[in-house]
Amino acid sequence: MSWEDLVNKVGSVVGEGVKAGHSAVSEAIKNKQIENDFFAAKKLVLMGLNEALSKKLCQANDCTPSNEEYNLLNMESKRIRLSKVDYAKKLASEVSSDDLLRQLPNHAQKDLQYQISEIKKKWKIDEYADKPKAQVIETVENADNKPAEVVQAEDKKFDLLVDAICRFRPPLRMSSEKDYENSLYSYLLGVLPTSRIENQYKLGDTRCDLKVDEYVLELKRRPSGVELHRLFEQIARYSKYRQFSKIVIVIFDADVQATSIFCDTLMQNPVIDRITVIGDYRIFMKDGKRR
Repeated sequence: MSWEDLVNKVGSVVGEGVKAGHSAVSEAIKNKQIENDFFAAKKLVLMGLNEALSKKLCQANDCTPSNEEYNLLNMESKRIRLSKVDYAKKLASEVSSDDLLRQLPNHAQKDLQYQISEIKKKWKIDEYADKPKAQVIETVENADNKPAEVVQAEDKKFDLLVDAICRFRPPLRMSSEKDYENSLYSYLLGVLPTSRIENQYKLGDTRCDLKVDEYVLELKRRPSGVELHRLFEQIARYSKYRQFSKIVIVIFDADVQATSIFCDTLMQNPVIDRITVIGDYRIFMKDGKRR
């Protein structure tokens, strides 16, 4: 075999491998988008129910949301009043469409059946047994206590977000943190079309730069030592909100040494397993593990 033939053969094999890899990724993304559509449809219909019925459905399906919120700043928990939104999200997360259709009142059944038919038309699928969407972490808890399929679904969705951030490249070098925020926000809207993305999301008496589903993103551009120290306070504030399972720090125009020291210091944080740090499109830390 000539050198040219060998090169062509290797190129062909590699090409097929790349195609197969792309196909698997595309299929995983499609399945995630379909899953998100089912979650959104169920939540939309459930929001039309009164709070008393939503609460009763949660009790019947053994999925009543927690009414306790743990504050890491004060190291204490407090009771909160659950709303219709809490019940709807919990039911949509943990109860399949088929199970809901057997329990909903007639008008809500018809609404959900219509939503399901629209999803099937959109994705050109005849049958689809939706699985409950990965449950949003509502308290600081040990992931080992979760069912394996829930952990895997959460990991896959989070991996898509982290990969998207690492692939992000602004059209030009930005001169301010706000410019980076606006550019990343627009980019994520395009590459994660089924995710719920908001910028300057209000959290109690503070705001986070971006919220993507149940993940909170805090952005920094060329942060000083003081700004990095302030991040510890922001992480503590974000961690007290039970609806956020991950806290992602994204640093642009990063100083590699300062970012590494910052990550080393973070290792003492009580919620370290919820923290990911990305600096200049590379992962310094993911879920509390240094890279």
